[in-house]
Amino acid sequence: MFKVRFRRSESEKAEEDKEHETTPFKPDPRSPLRPLKLNRRSASWSDTWLKNTTSLKNVVMAMHLGSPRESRLKPPQKTLVPELGNSDRTAQLSDQILLKILGKLPEMDRKPSSMVCKRWLSLQGRLVRSAKVKDWSFVESGRVISRFPNLTQVDLVPGSLISDRNSGILLNNCAFSVPVACSGHRVFEVDCDLVPGEVVDRGLSELGSGCPNLKKLVVIGASELGLLSVAEECPTLQELELHKCNDNLLRGIAACENLQVLKLVANVEGLYGSVVSDIGLTILAQGCTRLVKLELSGCEGSFDGIKAIGQCCQMLEELSFCDHRMDGGWLAALSYCENLKTLRFQSCKRIEVVPGPDEYLGACPALENLHLHKCQLRDKGSVRALFMVCAAAKEIVFQDCWGLDNDMFRLASICRRVTFLSLEGCSLLTTEGLESVILSWKELEGLRVVSCNGFVQIPNHISIKIALDLKKLLVDNSLLDVSQSDLEDNLFKIIEQRGYAEDYVKRYQMMTRFHHQRVPLVIIVCGTSSVGKSTIAAQISQRFNLPNVMQTDVVYELLRTSTDAPLASTPIWARNFSSSEELITEFCRECRVVRKGLAGDLKKALKDGKPIIIEGIHLDPNIFLMYEEKINSPDLNSSTNQHVSSEKGKAPASVSENKGETVKGPDPIVIPLVLNMAEFDHQALLEEWISSCTCSDRWQVQDTDRMISNVKTIQEYLHSFDSKGLTVLNLSAATFAQKLDWLHGYLLERIEQGMQSASSEKGQLV
Repeated sequence: MFKVRFRRSESEKAEEDKEHETTPFKPDPRSPLRPLKLNRRSASWSDTWLKNTTSLKNVVMAMHLGSPRESRLKPPQKTLVPELGNSDRTAQLSDQILLKILGKLPEMDRKPSSMVCKRWLSLQGRLVRSAKVKDWSFVESGRVISRFPNLTQVDLVPGSLISDRNSGILLNNCAFSVPVACSGHRVFEVDCDLVPGEVVDRGLSELGSGCPNLKKLVVIGASELGLLSVAEECPTLQELELHKCNDNLLRGIAACENLQVLKLVANVEGLYGSVVSDIGLTILAQGCTRLVKLELSGCEGSFDGIKAIGQCCQMLEELSFCDHRMDGGWLAALSYCENLKTLRFQSCKRIEVVPGPDEYLGACPALENLHLHKCQLRDKGSVRALFMVCAAAKEIVFQDCWGLDNDMFRLASICRRVTFLSLEGCSLLTTEGLESVILSWKELEGLRVVSCNGFVQIPNHISIKIALDLKKLLVDNSLLDVSQSDLEDNLFKIIEQRGYAEDYVKRYQMMTRFHHQRVPLVIIVCGTSSVGKSTIAAQISQRFNLPNVMQTDVVYELLRTSTDAPLASTPIWARNFSSSEELITEFCRECRVVRKGLAGDLKKALKDGKPIIIEGIHLDPNIFLMYEEKINSPDLNSSTNQHVSSEKGKAPASVSENKGETVKGPDPIVIPLVLNMAEFDHQALLEEWISSCTCSDRWQVQDTDRMISNVKTIQEYLHSFDSKGLTVLNLSAATFAQKLDWLHGYLLERIEQGMQSASSEKGQLV
């Protein structure tokens, strides 16, 4: 057992003694002895705590520290992070940190985030690097620089074009698209439709001073002074695209010391025209010696200009020509481009006029790629000269090149080092011509042939299996050297083994002859609104590989806005007529006007042997029923000959040298079709279509029943040609696929009849 003693402090003893001294003595009345002894009373706990002030202070302090009520009444202690409540917490972030955060957002989320506040809008503008200006006042007022101070790529072409924005027709170019002007006969007038040159120069000066880190610039209508101001302020400019370029403008390019990519657009047919000659090409060559990529579009020139580029621009690796107007003999100058690796031709009506002797052509020793897109390959001499200059090419690409037949493609055998060949849209080339060339290319590693010909009516997945079976047959039998006839025999056997009868083989052979002989084909798809004209035309185009599809609605609008043709802005089915006869009379009149607008394209299709599909509401079958008789008329032949292109010093190809008589080509195959639809389906589609047209700016729907009645009146007129032998195709939503297959077979029959008649006439002439 332990005993605990509490030791009193000296102060406590002194206070206790003092207390006893001051207290008077009182004897206990209960004691018998009075007074014998002092009776000292012990101190209580209350006396001890109340009199011991030091201990009491310690207890009170502890109670203060542990009291929850006191802690609530005390002011909150300050922390490192302030309590902002509903205020913007990003305000505490610096611009650099917030820019990094916004820069991590996806492109689709940056524009919505810029609408949060003005600060975010300003920071978002600092993240933009590329801008396409569509309003020139945005440049002239300086808002481009203030809004986007860190731009590196600027396109000023859309904002430099002034046109009638209320027009419903757009004139498209590879670089931009503009609405067609509605005044006068000219579609696009340069004098009033371009921003003045001095205004463009002022804008370039402000842009150069505000964007010193500019790397790419696209501009139209600039002058030498404007280009010099940009070159002085933007030393990092590496890519430049000049529209409506001329020789004087090219003097300012010499100041662009670091320019590596340059595109010159001198002449765009129908939009603007300017001249870039050998003088401008020489100035360009001497001023831009670091060029790596050069594209000349609509430029003139000759041997001297291309030679200067090859000698001065030693780093040039890619050279492109688009719709060039070079003089004869220029092709031989390509041999001076010693480091040229890629040569491109796009939309060129000719490659060379006068190639010259073979010994002067030379060759590009480092050339690897030769690409031709949408070019006309008509002259064997120029094509042969091109292949001689590009004899070292390893990759050759043909895409939608007109005139590339077997004889023309055999000239490619001059190139012996080809490792990859791509053919797309070359319908005149057969396997016989392909075989004669690729067998001579011992280093060929890849072959790409793209064709959309589905005219045989064999499904795509079955066609792929047939191709794989043919490949397996040739490999298993080691048939590496196969003639054209043997290849076709093996192909036809596999087709029959797959369950497709002899008719499919005959279709294949017939359509091959059709494309090879360039027989003109005109398919007319008539019908009112919402009967499926565009859908049927698209399906025919896809199945028969016929890319030329024209819509009469576009022709109607173009004639109405850009010519003096008597055509109303309100559609015919939305107007008021006193009788059905008046409606049909006006409909036939508008169809004749649209037919005149289609004359140029029809004549071109007949001359070149190109198939064409015409669809729309403004087609009167009565005009096309006697079309074949009109084709042989002297008036049409004489007008057609005016469109035949001829070379310098040579007569047109379709006119004989002595008598001037026309050389008659294959008779065209004209197939008019009238589409009809079940009344219930057509009624529902018309109501939906008319309701979607109520928001148009030009006219508003007021009487739906009257409009539907007008459409049905026109449809009854078109359907009446069924009694005259015209094919009327009744469509419905339930049987659309079956009707489409029937139409496919019907068109094949009509083409076959046309081919047979052409063969019989040819035999009679022989």
